[in-house]
Amino acid sequence: MALTPAPQGLSPAPASPLNISSLAAHGLAMVGRLFLSMSIIAALGGKGCA
Repeated sequence: MALTPAPQGLSPAPASPLNISSLAAHGLAMVGRLFLSMSIIAALGGKGCA
């Protein structure tokens, strides 16, 4: 990301409940995706080793 001033819609807003819940949902989605991919890799690795 460039360090140019962001458009008004993307500018960092003050910590509002909506912003916090949006960040939390995004973080949960990232963690869930990471966990899912790790479990798939573990399952494939387990089948390969078995």
